[in-house]
Amino acid sequence: MNPGDMTQPLPPSPNFAYLSVLEPLLVEYGARAERYVLDDPNTAMFKLRQFAEVMAHQAVARSGLASSHQSFSDTVRQMSDYRIITSDVARLFHDVRLAGNKAVHDHTSNQREALYLLRTAWRLGRWFFNMFGPGGRDVPSKFVPPPNTAELQEELRQQLDELHRLYAQSVDEAKAAKEQSQAAYAEVAAALALAEEAEARLIEQRQHHQERLEAERVKAAEASDAQSKELLERAERYGSFEALGLNELDTRKTLIDRQLSQAGWEVDSLALTFEKGARPLRNRNRAISEWPTQNGRADYALFIGLTLVGVVEAKRYNKDVPGVLQQAKRYSEDYTPLDEEVLPGGPWGRYQLPFIFATNGRPFIDTPGLKNRSGIWFTDLRRPTNLARPLKGWPRPETVSDWLKHDPVKAFEVLKREPPAALDVGLRYYQREAISAIEAALLQDGQQRLLLHMATGTGKTLTCIALVYRFLKSGLFNRILFLVDRTSLGDQAFSAMSEVRLEGLQPMTDIYNVAGLRDEPDIHTRLHVSTVQGLVRRVLYPGDDDPVVPTDLYDCVIVDECHRGYNHDREMSDVEISFRDERDYVSKYRRAIEHFDAACIGLTATPADHTTEIFNAPIYQYVYRQAVIDGYLIDHKPPTLIETKLGREGITYDANSTLMVYDETTSTVDLVNAPDEVNIQLGDFNDRVISDGFNRAVCTELTDHIQINAPGKTLVFCANDHHADQVVQILKEVFREAGQEVHDDSIVKITGASDRPGSLIARFRNDQYPRIAVTVDLLTTGIDVPRITNLVFLRRVRSRILYEQMLGRATRLCPTIHKEHFRVFDAVGLYAALQHKTYMRPVITRPSIDFPQLARELGDPTLSVEARQLVRDQLIARLRSRRDRFVGDALTEIQRLSGGLNVTGLIDLIRDTPAPELQDWLARHDTLATFLERVPYRTQSIVHEGGDVSTGTITHYGEHLNASAHLASFRDFILAMRDHEHIHLITQHPERLTREVLHALAHRAAEAGFTDQTLRTASAETYGVNAPTTLIDHTRSVLLDEPLIPHQQRVQGALERLLAERDWNNTQRSWLKNLAEQFNHNTLVDRAVLDHNQFRRVGGFDGINKRFFQGELETILQRFATAIWPPPS
Repeated sequence: MNPGDMTQPLPPSPNFAYLSVLEPLLVEYGARAERYVLDDPNTAMFKLRQFAEVMAHQAVARSGLASSHQSFSDTVRQMSDYRIITSDVARLFHDVRLAGNKAVHDHTSNQREALYLLRTAWRLGRWFFNMFGPGGRDVPSKFVPPPNTAELQEELRQQLDELHRLYAQSVDEAKAAKEQSQAAYAEVAAALALAEEAEARLIEQRQHHQERLEAERVKAAEASDAQSKELLERAERYGSFEALGLNELDTRKTLIDRQLSQAGWEVDSLALTFEKGARPLRNRNRAISEWPTQNGRADYALFIGLTLVGVVEAKRYNKDVPGVLQQAKRYSEDYTPLDEEVLPGGPWGRYQLPFIFATNGRPFIDTPGLKNRSGIWFTDLRRPTNLARPLKGWPRPETVSDWLKHDPVKAFEVLKREPPAALDVGLRYYQREAISAIEAALLQDGQQRLLLHMATGTGKTLTCIALVYRFLKSGLFNRILFLVDRTSLGDQAFSAMSEVRLEGLQPMTDIYNVAGLRDEPDIHTRLHVSTVQGLVRRVLYPGDDDPVVPTDLYDCVIVDECHRGYNHDREMSDVEISFRDERDYVSKYRRAIEHFDAACIGLTATPADHTTEIFNAPIYQYVYRQAVIDGYLIDHKPPTLIETKLGREGITYDANSTLMVYDETTSTVDLVNAPDEVNIQLGDFNDRVISDGFNRAVCTELTDHIQINAPGKTLVFCANDHHADQVVQILKEVFREAGQEVHDDSIVKITGASDRPGSLIARFRNDQYPRIAVTVDLLTTGIDVPRITNLVFLRRVRSRILYEQMLGRATRLCPTIHKEHFRVFDAVGLYAALQHKTYMRPVITRPSIDFPQLARELGDPTLSVEARQLVRDQLIARLRSRRDRFVGDALTEIQRLSGGLNVTGLIDLIRDTPAPELQDWLARHDTLATFLERVPYRTQSIVHEGGDVSTGTITHYGEHLNASAHLASFRDFILAMRDHEHIHLITQHPERLTREVLHALAHRAAEAGFTDQTLRTASAETYGVNAPTTLIDHTRSVLLDEPLIPHQQRVQGALERLLAERDWNNTQRSWLKNLAEQFNHNTLVDRAVLDHNQFRRVGGFDGINKRFFQGELETILQRFATAIWPPPS
């Protein structure tokens, strides 16, 4: 319906009438806001919110974006994500939205605020018309202010005088301008005076609004790629600060004032000035303008009560401000307080005021090389080594108060005075080293992004609890956010914080205010446990009524399992930065975490390139192999590969044969003809094909290796939820057929689709049943079940990180079941596929770079040859990654839109066609890219009805074909090192062996593919010697031709010889037996072993040495080592 078809005429509007050609409802709301802006500001602010929301929905429809009944804030975010609006335009929309919300809920009524919002709506109207209006029409360049009445406050009257002067062409015409605006606003009031008619017209406009929206959506959907590109160009051109009609007055009087006000400061640069008598007041937080100092007037002086805590130098929007901090420094020099004013301490050298700021009202910019353009810069003058840095938002008064109490030097002194070892929570040596490394990096090096790499099962949670406690106790940080990526992990962390006894035998939750996942944090909360998903929602997707999350809410963010959720993060290349938007390369997780002005510490067992790009290289590492050597984790035997006839030969369907296809989306089975030969190899089993025969053959083989009621538990990884259900049923059947007793709860599925998965996980960890858990990805990371002794892979994963996390489920010690190793059963060739996998960067690093954008960029003649080739590669990679979607009707439509090409032909065309010809082709087929992006993903699998049989198992020794080849290769490895100092110590001087020497040799051997477990298993297969031997034993066997004797047997013999050497007292004999147990557990015993765990209570090595062995402990340990591994005669 056209505006002219309305039965009621639109009201006249001085500032919005021209928008009637786009959306009449905007004129209705705009006119009502003009009518009430001074008489009823609350009503005006609410109408302006409605105005802006209607405009946002119109902009989404006209841009061709998919839209549902989403909130106003979601609509603005959608436009931002698709770059329909710039950050400046988004800020204007949010200003109106938030103020309107406040007007509705808090009944606020402020004339100056209403006037600001009216001017903001006028700017949005100009933007909207420039974006979507008909060409050839002039957009009003002057805001028509409301008439200035005598009843107004002086400050508002002055502001209106200034607006009338700007409206007039010159100062001389200001009087005429006032008269014109008075007449215009009077006409609006008259048109709206007939309330019944005005309301009827508004109702009519609302009724037809949805019809107009739908019509615009249909029209936008038919737009060509060239038109879409033009729209993005207009968005950038008309979304700038200058194009919106913002001037230097707006920078100071609106942008900066509003930013300070939203942070909790009482501010008004027109009214709250020194010249007008504004002074600090007790219990008030004020930003007073034009404050005098000995070196000039500060634009703002920040007072907390009577205490002057900082000064602000403000500049125009388009002026960079880092260099302006020097001017703010001068204000702090030799400052003398006025009247009742109080200084916050100091002086700090020549500075009397601790904090200085410079600002231009811009947002924070995180792009490397552009941070100097950020809008708020800050320096803490209390230490000369404190460097200027940009802030992501204005600090709240309570945060500045915390800064005053926060002294990093004193915090560092506290941490040095009380090292991690002083905290009696049983920290292991590497946990203490990790804590010290993080603290040193924060305090000595000033790093703000830190990564801690600790293997799964080595106590990251305890390390984190100790770290957080030390942070809070020392005052280094005041408010910490601990992030997890799953609710179960958050509950697990909070439970640990409630159980670990710190100083005074109190847990963290008793010492500090800790908010868990289901708690609402308050101003007293010192530690907040939250999920990453919850943080993303609060920061990036708040509801219309949700408060803005302050950037200073936390001063430290700790992210557990930080490798997850960041797989699309990447720094833009030099080529991409010239034509891509940074948001395409930053995941929502990263944007949420980096929302805060805070130190950020990542914890992970599996760091990858994208992890280090966020948190930098690990500040400390404690890897799996080291933990196995130290005896803190369990090693696994060489993987057992289960082979079947189908797995070895693959599944092949001839062209034109009939396939049974299961569609997981619709839960239907269809019969389709194969257009070409279909060949499915082992890696795609249980993904592209569902084969009951294959799964049954594998599960039957497992019954020969796993006793379902043995002490250990088994974890099976499946491809999807349907596959997990299938495997649970098959396992129950085959174990019963094998004669094993199967309880119905022995084997269960634990996935996100299970009933109360958290309860099932707890039962798997703590109870007798289930014995076997079948999962997809719920148990891949972060779940601690020490009793797991078997891992079964029926799912091929392509991520090294995910695979290592899966292995980590079984690495934990479990003395109660005498767990010495765990086993890996691989039915899908996973181990072989990933053993050499390295960190790899994908070609396409962000899914939001869609087909239409890539096609537009490829057809852009302004791009360099290098940039165009990059886009060409990314477009091909995206086509290949989605080709499974392009089947059936979708393929038919692709062929129609492309002139007969299938997906392969389309890839060949893009790869081989010269750039000019390809640009022409894309222009002629401009609807193809949009269609490619809209094809939905459908999960389909071929159902294979044939049977399968196991052909046996083999032990996987990496590059070595079999056990004897593995041992022969180890022999060559040792012989090549026979002259190395470490080998010499093992064979000739075992009493001089240290754990460092043993660790170094074990790492070198592991890199070559040799571990205790691989050597034990190979020896058992080759010689029938199935004994718990060590790397030292195998090395001596090669060089000294010693027999392979179980390590425990060697230790027991050594103990007996030592006991017979002299007349030990009973206490000493008991301690010698304790030492023997440590040799059994750790292979080698030195000072580090005795300074840890249960020995700390008696003073560690020094205490045992002095109290029980009269200074001979070092000699006794050497005698023990010599007795275990005697030198050759």
